Amino acid sequence: MKIHCNCCGITYPNDDELAFHFWCVEAKNAGHIRDWRYQSPTFPLSEKRTRTVEKRMKTKTKTVERVVLRKHSYTPDFTIIGPRGNICTLPEFAEINHSPYPDHYIDVKPKFEPHHARTEVFRINQKWVASKYDVLVNSVVPSEFFSRAWVPEKIAFKKNGGRRKPYAGCRLVDEMGWRV
Repeated sequence: MKIHCNCCGITYPNDDELAFHFWCVEAKNAGHIRDWRYQSPTFPLSEKRTRTVEKRMKTKTKTVERVVLRKHSYTPDFTIIGPRGNICTLPEFAEINHSPYPDHYIDVKPKFEPHHARTEVFRINQKWVASKYDVLVNSVVPSEFFSRAWVPEKIAFKKNGGRRKPYAGCRLVDEMGWRV
């Protein structure tokens, strides 16, 4: 089920990506990151491979190009631009490249995935991007990440103002005490 966020006009494929969106908004407003982007950039990983074959017809032979392998690319869910301060100590912001304000690429994963197919494909793409571009794409399970960092207010509280059970022990951004 796709979820449309009215505040920014982005349609997210699941609740986990929407929850991480709220975290990014709070992190930017609190000054912990400079900015964030959704599904940008795309890393081209391989080009299309074709081969030429001769196709025999009734009266003539025709040369035809057949696709052996389609092109492949990978797009991370989120790009975190310029994390600052204590947020850089979180394992999700580990890096390969050591530039002063590196972009951090995040792929959001659900807490439970019955067949693990998407996670296995992600791991292959993660290694491929690291090998080709020297960039690490980190996997984030929002519920676990929120317990290490902070939980966004829009996720932590119900509409009636009560705290949601899964996030009862999680801190909010103003309770962190982190300096920027």
